[in-house]
Amino acid sequence: ILYAANEAALKQDDSRTFNSDTQQAQNSDIRIVRFTNPPGLSSTTEEKVYRADQGTLYFVVRRFNTVADILPLGIGGRMLVLERGLTQNNTNLGSYRIRIYEVDFDQPTATNVAGISSLIGASVTRLNKTLLWESSSNMDNVEALAWGRDVDGFRTLVLASDNNFSTSQSTQFHVLRTNIPAVPRRTLSTSSIGDGSIAVEPPLAWY
Repeated sequence: ILYAANEAALKQDDSRTFNSDTQQAQNSDIRIVRFTNPPGLSSTTEEKVYRADQGTLYFVVRRFNTVADILPLGIGGRMLVLERGLTQNNTNLGSYRIRIYEVDFDQPTATNVAGISSLIGASVTRLNKTLLWESSSNMDNVEALAWGRDVDGFRTLVLASDNNFSTSQSTQFHVLRTNIPAVPRRTLSTSSIGDGSIAVEPPLAWY
């Protein structure tokens, strides 16, 4: 299973123009895609709509929030979504507000929009989201989210931002301890005798 998401709304999914700061979308409908089936087989594709938060107004300029990264929470459809929004009248530098949401891709009421070429005028039910963490407004452009080492029996999240090849920025890593208990990882060895066979589902390196 592979998940992917576009950073902001596709052009065909939003009728508003994006050619100037004052015309950028206040909310952005983003497609999260799930590809199923192993390589070599025909893939099953599902797409659900995730709406990013309204952008922050700075003087007369409104920026829209974007999805920088997604991180699955397990084998099911639950995932973390990393949103970032610029809070300064600035294109590359300035302060960002970072939010982490939990989303369930398998939400039964969410519309599968894989067969809908444009969301403009379409009647769809978006994914629900739950805010788990919000930064202050003085973080840099965080663009990566990953699991870190366990600390004191709990899992950690690592947020990363790069320096954009700028002398006024630096590559940063932020480590957050979550309230998710660390789960011991176990490998599984199987063997059969005679005509017996074992089918492992799902086949993973560890459990």
